[in-house]
Amino acid sequence: MTENIQTNTGYPLNLFFENFIHDMNTPISIIHSVLQLLEDDSEMPAGCYRSLTIAQRNCLLLLKLANDFKMCLNLSTGNMYPSFRKHDIVLLLHDIVESASRLAVRKNISITLDDGQVDRAIVLDMEMLQRIILNLLSNAIKFTPNNGTIHISLVDSGDLLLIHVLDSGIGIDESEIGSIFDRYQTNNKTINKHGTGIGLAIVKSLVAIHGGHVTAKNRADAPGACFTVELSRTLLEAVCA
Repeated sequence: MTENIQTNTGYPLNLFFENFIHDMNTPISIIHSVLQLLEDDSEMPAGCYRSLTIAQRNCLLLLKLANDFKMCLNLSTGNMYPSFRKHDIVLLLHDIVESASRLAVRKNISITLDDGQVDRAIVLDMEMLQRIILNLLSNAIKFTPNNGTIHISLVDSGDLLLIHVLDSGIGIDESEIGSIFDRYQTNNKTINKHGTGIGLAIVKSLVAIHGGHVTAKNRADAPGACFTVELSRTLLEAVCA
């Protein structure tokens, strides 16, 4: 286990990474805050806005990377303590889509949400749900070309709430569909590989904490991939009872 691994100095490796992630988060957050202030500066030269947008986007990616590593470390060491409460799933998803749209703007990708008139109240851990959907959207943005689309839909299927995330991207290599949620796995259908390969592994672990399942497949109706999160209302209600 990670908590038993130590550096040559005897310092626990998990504490080293935890401190490193914290120390990295602070300056990145400060830089991002300054960039947001510059964005609101009316005297900013017009030609600087493109560079500012690039800097902001990469700050957000660095923050996500740091948070993913922290989440992965906590999952590996068993330091995850979910707080299950009843939430409005539609409101949560609207907030998440708004955040993710800032990452999609560079590629002119539109993200839409269809709540399907589902029962909006469901028991879940809000922060974990946010990480699940943000990681799925980040993955979709990565593999969707410019001017593409990403669509989130909610469906009630008996006791299950289904969250579908569909994109118009390159799809998934058929040989990798069974292992796409494994840690450090990346999609071989893209030549320009980038990323750590832990985002979808985190999704699988967080969905499992909710007693749910996540699956991936290629779309049958159009190019692209479809990821589906299945959550049992009955099971989650029992956890909160």
